[in-house]
Amino acid sequence: MIRKIILTDFMAHASTEIELGPGLTVLTGPNNSGKSAVVEALRCLAVNPTPKYFIRHGAKEARVEAVFDDGARLAWVRREKYALYELTRPGADAPEVYAKFGRKPPEQVQDLLRLSLVELDDASEVREIDVHLGNQREPIFLLNKPKTVMASFFASTTESAHLIKMQALLKNRLNKAKAEEKDLAARLAGFESRLDRLAPLPGVCLRLERLREGLTELRAGESRAEALEDAAGALAHAAAGFHRQAAEARVYAPLTAPPALRDVAALRGLVLELG
Repeated sequence: MIRKIILTDFMAHASTEIELGPGLTVLTGPNNSGKSAVVEALRCLAVNPTPKYFIRHGAKEARVEAVFDDGARLAWVRREKYALYELTRPGADAPEVYAKFGRKPPEQVQDLLRLSLVELDDASEVREIDVHLGNQREPIFLLNKPKTVMASFFASTTESAHLIKMQALLKNRLNKAKAEEKDLAARLAGFESRLDRLAPLPGVCLRLERLREGLTELRAGESRAEALEDAAGALAHAAAGFHRQAAEARVYAPLTAPPALRDVAALRGLVLELG
């Protein structure tokens, strides 16, 4: 089992080392970050494709190396005019180099990787099927192939019933995904309709803010009115006192002043003398 993948000057990868987990390993990242290149690297290791564009710009060769759990190492090296394999077995000091092997990888490489293409038995246009590595530019496995190709493939495997079941499961998942997509599209349309109904909301918020400002001014006016009411009450009280005092003045107006007091000291002396 492959435990580590090392890419050197391969497509977008100048030097990349990926440790594979014991279960499922998932590569995540933005577009054009080199995720698909990792899958293509495994494809190069397994089937030795001919294109030269795998070599990173400015480099002389591209190298894809797999490290297995038993310590074996397998490297695919692509140069301008040819490709070669380097197989380092566990405990070996130097690799075994396979440089002249034709189109297909050497048997030693196929036996180690166990990622070979499945050969079809009939004369179909598609002679081989890759059951290990998917292609992101093609639909789900076998769904875009003619029925004859599908039948030939199922006939060429000892697990045809299992594969047919898997194909049916994939179709069901595809139909379910389409139904979910349709449902999500309908829900999205509903959300858009609701958002359209909320279009007047900014104007409502503006009017509400103006009402709040008017309410503040109204409360300030009420405070001023209360102050004026208190002042008016005080003025009315003062006016009432004034009118009351004026009425009293009119009552006392006809009265004359009392006579002036005379000096009675001499009279007192006379009384004493007579008495």
